[in-house]
Amino acid sequence: MAFEKMGEDGLTKKTKETVVVEAFSIGEAEKRALEEYAPVATGEAECVKAGLASYKEIFFADDGDIFYKAKVALIGYSETTGKEKRTNVYYLTNAPSIEAARKNIVEAYKDSAADYVIANIGESKVVEVYEK
Repeated sequence: MAFEKMGEDGLTKKTKETVVVEAFSIGEAEKRALEEYAPVATGEAECVKAGLASYKEIFFADDGDIFYKAKVALIGYSETTGKEKRTNVYYLTNAPSIEAARKNIVEAYKDSAADYVIANIGESKVVEVYEK
């Protein structure tokens, strides 16, 4: 989202933020994002780029204000060769720290029978997630 907002100093400045919107179509996601930003934008908000997110799921925590993107490698074995095969899956989770984000992912997999490795975890550019 690109928009102008009033800064603490009283001056208007251009701002860009990355948001995730749960929607059935890209058009619906753009519309909802524009509706969410209308109250905070001093001018017109603009949806600069829209597309499908690569996240399989989003895990929410009560105490997190930073969104982290986690790459989880699911470990399986090829039926024909018997060799290890990894399938990467991406998740988004909010947390106050990277350690807490890692705990959120581990908690999500605690009842799973799947073998997995958290291959990567890091801060994302996402500032807000709008659910249905």
